[in-house]
Order: sequence, then C-alpha cells, then structure tokens
Amino acid sequence: MEHPLLNKKLETFLAWFVALVFTIAAGFIIWFLGHTFSRHYEARTWVAVPAEVQNYDLRKSRSRSGSSAITTIQERLIAAYTYSFDDKTYTGNRVDFSIGADNFSGSRRRDQLAALQSGQITVFVNPENPQDSVFDRSLPLGQVLFAIVFLLFPCGVGTAFSFGMLTAGLVKLGLTSIERYYLPLLGILHSAPVLYPLIYAEESFGFGNWSILLAFMALLAFSLRSIWRRIQDPTLGAPRWQERFRAHGTNAEQKM
Repeated sequence: MEHPLLNKKLETFLAWFVALVFTIAAGFIIWFLGHTFSRHYEARTWVAVPAEVQNYDLRKSRSRSGSSAITTIQERLIAAYTYSFDDKTYTGNRVDFSIGADNFSGSRRRDQLAALQSGQITVFVNPENPQDSVFDRSLPLGQVLFAIVFLLFPCGVGTAFSFGMLTAGLVKLGLTSIERYYLPLLGILHSAPVLYPLIYAEESFGFGNWSILLAFMALLAFSLRSIWRRIQDPTLGAPRWQERFRAHGTNAEQKM
C-alpha cells in the first residue's frame, strides 16, 4: 500500500515541475515577442540598398506530434546576399525577423522565395551598424500571433504561476492591494501584445488573423474595465480567503 505522504510529495513535485516548465516556455515567448517587436521597430528607419543574392535554400523537415500519425512539414528559408554601403561590401544572411522553422508561414515564404530567385533584391541596412541587415523587414505576423496564442494556452500555466509568485512577494512587502488586481493584470499581460501588430503590421489580416486579434482585444478591454471597476470599488477582487477569514472571525465572536 502506497504511503499517502509520498503521494502528496510526488503530486507537489509534479505540480512545481509542470509550472516551472511552462514558466520557462512563457519566458521564452515573452522574450521572442519583445525581441521581434524591437527589431521590427528599429528596422523601420533602416536604409534600403540593392543587393545580389549569393545563394538560397528552402529547408523542409517533417515532424509528428506525440502518437499522432499526422505529420507536418516545417519550413525555413535561408539565404546569403552581398550589398555595398558607404563604399564597403558586406555579406548578410538574415531573411527576416522570424525564428526557426514553422508550418504556418507558407505564403510569406513563397513571396520571399520568388524575390530571391530573381537574383537581385533590396535589403535594409542599419546605418549605425552596416553589417546588420535584413531582406524582409516586415513583421512575421504568423509567428507573432502563434506566440500570443501559445502564451495564453498552454503557457498561461507558467505566467499565472510566475505572476502569482511575484504577487505573493509584493504582498509580503506590504503591497496587499495588488492581490485584487491579479487577474486583470494577468489578462493585460496576455492581451497587450496584440496592439503592436494592429498598429505596425504591414500585411493585411485574413479572417483567421482578425479572429485572433479581436479575441485578444476583447480580453484587453475586459481586463482594463476590471481594473477600473476595482479602483472605483475597493471590495471587488478581494481574495476569497480574506472573506472566509472575516466570516470565521465573526462566527467565533458570536459564539463567545
């Protein structure tokens, strides 16, 4: 017969392990979004120069999810090109600001591949660091929207855990009111990234992209409204344990 204490310890260990894994994954996604938005915004002021394509390749790989018999094809476009800036010749290999391979940017890669096949392209060069260049400086919308959705599910476990730990730390420092804003602030963390592609994305949004953007905009609006309501009404969002504690204290006083 298994000891109940061992089962409890195992459950606690597994819970912490799962939370830690999703926290690390959520941290990577937040880094990716911040890095991509930053690079894309910087490249808006880069200088366009002609370049000559040296080589390119559309690399494909197959992957299978778990025990599923369905395989997906992951694609990644790589290229090398040369360009001149301030009478110096440079070699670049950044196609765009996406990371790795995926299976949902096929249309984008076909357009990039068609341009590379011509042999002559336009690249964008950082005037402050001419070695830094990119062929397609548009926002990799497919990867960005996938990251935003993935950050909510399933990586919302990680953000909820890490944000909960942060909230608990602030409460210990005396900022007890922060507990009331835990859920709406978590909602803002997950929904605020959609503002950047809405403002700065160059390509048009299809039905699927609009569905994702509108859903997260609704979450953002609801979260902001929740914060405003909590500011107006200090009783909203109070942790349930405080209500139970006060109720227990009242019952104890009545019995005395």
